[in-house]
Amino acid sequence: MLGGRAKALVATGGASGQKLCAMLEAESVPVHAVDVGGETRLSFAVTDESSGDQYRFSLPGDTLTKEIGELLIEGIVSQAPRNGLVVLSGGVAPGLSDRFPEKIRTALEGITDRLVVDTSKGALHRLISEPVAPLHVLRFDHGEAERAAGRPLAELQESISFLTSMISRGVAETIVMGLGAEGSLLVTSAARYLCRTPKVPVVSKIGAGDAFIGGFTLSLQRGEGLQDALRWGVSASSATMATEGTGLCREKDVLALLQMCEFEVL
Repeated sequence: MLGGRAKALVATGGASGQKLCAMLEAESVPVHAVDVGGETRLSFAVTDESSGDQYRFSLPGDTLTKEIGELLIEGIVSQAPRNGLVVLSGGVAPGLSDRFPEKIRTALEGITDRLVVDTSKGALHRLISEPVAPLHVLRFDHGEAERAAGRPLAELQESISFLTSMISRGVAETIVMGLGAEGSLLVTSAARYLCRTPKVPVVSKIGAGDAFIGGFTLSLQRGEGLQDALRWGVSASSATMATEGTGLCREKDVLALLQMCEFEVL
């Protein structure tokens, strides 16, 4: 949608896995499928037309074995671009260790150190609480940050201080925290940026976080700096929220929103 090219490595199984691959191929996304048996899990969302509220349902997937985890890592290593960006997006499947993101980072040594992680629950907690080596980029939302901090982060400065402490402990080189309708906060050892979300009519929030990661990493891969990457991420996320259902952002909307982002160097 934004002119970039990416290869999707997906864990697939059964008829639903085949359908997923077909849908990706229909969007001209190159796919490297790793058959993990069983059925690829499904998720869906329901919108209450009277209130506009959305409810998301994720059906439980099959428990994966250690051997399947090793097979997935082998697939990632075989497809990873040398010195390129590798994105780990989504929760770690049942059966795999919470250290799975760390295992991927270790396996990629000598190929690339540019691993971008946007995960949740136990795997995210492990990355934050027991860092082994800094990730290239780690992203999470405000609620996840508060759970990790064990306290409310009501003021912007409190969030900045918490993210700065994570940088100092070696969690990641760059940390991005989503602030919902307020935008996104980015912190490194040398910089603090806040990009506020342009005002758009919110039709559906599905895929907004994934769109952020897509716009952000595309900008980085093009050789642009963190400020530009943050603008691209926020604009792609905002444009996605203005589309119905699982609709993706449109390039013309993203380009328009880029000019509307309120950006602060903190």
